[in-house]
Amino acid sequence: MFADDTNLFLTGKDCREIESLFNRELRCISEWFTSNRLSLNVSKTLYLVFSNKNNIQLKLSIGSSLLAKQMDTKFLGVYLSANLSWNKHIDMVVNKISKNVGIIAKV
Repeated sequence: MFADDTNLFLTGKDCREIESLFNRELRCISEWFTSNRLSLNVSKTLYLVFSNKNNIQLKLSIGSSLLAKQMDTKFLGVYLSANLSWNKHIDMVVNKISKNVGIIAKV
């Protein structure tokens, strides 16, 4: 079995504190997945830091694999960016609307 779309949200003021807390939680989650016979595809597991600073890099790992940083993601149908801009989501909505307007105009 696979556990799809699992999310973990943490907040903090210090990057080292967040990194330590995240790694501890990732170990617990990994153990829980293993004990419940669920597979975790570490190569598809990514992290996203919401901040106005672009250079934040965390060393998050599951087992011996380091997680890659992502700059944006789609969450519940909404595109979220690391810098909390709405540009990608707005572009997606505009493209969807213009496609549907084009179809309606042809009809």
